[in-house]
Amino acid sequence: INLPLRSDPFDWDPTTSGIAIGNQEPWQTSYETLVGVKLGPSVDFNDIQLTPLLAEKWEISPDAKTYTFTLRKGVKFQNLPPVNGRELTSADVKFSIERYVKHPKSTFGNRFSDISSIETPDKATVVFKLKAPSRYLISSLAAETALITPPEIENDYKTKAIGPGPYIHDEYIQGEGSKLHKNPDFIDAAKVYFNKFNFKVITDSATRSAALKSAQADYIDANL
Repeated sequence: INLPLRSDPFDWDPTTSGIAIGNQEPWQTSYETLVGVKLGPSVDFNDIQLTPLLAEKWEISPDAKTYTFTLRKGVKFQNLPPVNGRELTSADVKFSIERYVKHPKSTFGNRFSDISSIETPDKATVVFKLKAPSRYLISSLAAETALITPPEIENDYKTKAIGPGPYIHDEYIQGEGSKLHKNPDFIDAAKVYFNKFNFKVITDSATRSAALKSAQADYIDANL
């Protein structure tokens, strides 16, 4: 599938959305969140139904101040160095969410301001301790503001986008775009229907429309 972007991605760091709108789609092909939002013709636009993604289940304490997530078994990061296809663990979740909160350039820290601490009692369990009950935590964890990435690439988001997501980032050429291919080890690979995903930078709106009409693009989005 071919998708035009109206700006060059700045890098692949998910904490800095807004620096370049072109970052957002590539993030969501390579990275993934703990929970997602159910989509489809049977779901009303205003009916937000959360579904498992990297987490298979979650529990909320009676006082609504402790959220315990159990990670799905068999989730792996893409088989690229320096991560090399290792298993995703609770430590990766803790690293990613704390980075949203603490990174000096993060644009999403306020979304997790209710978190007091994040605990990892074992490799498959993440516990969020809250300062007070929060109506926003779960929905924040389902958004692009909570993408899980490995700590191995913290200092190399300029060149690497490695996550547990459905597509592997093959190459990026500034001013041209990115090429990705289906991740064979993705936990839900059977639900990924395109083998390749190409992002092409087309800054002019008329040229993007022309690309759609001439079948050089399969879809255009005014926000991208």
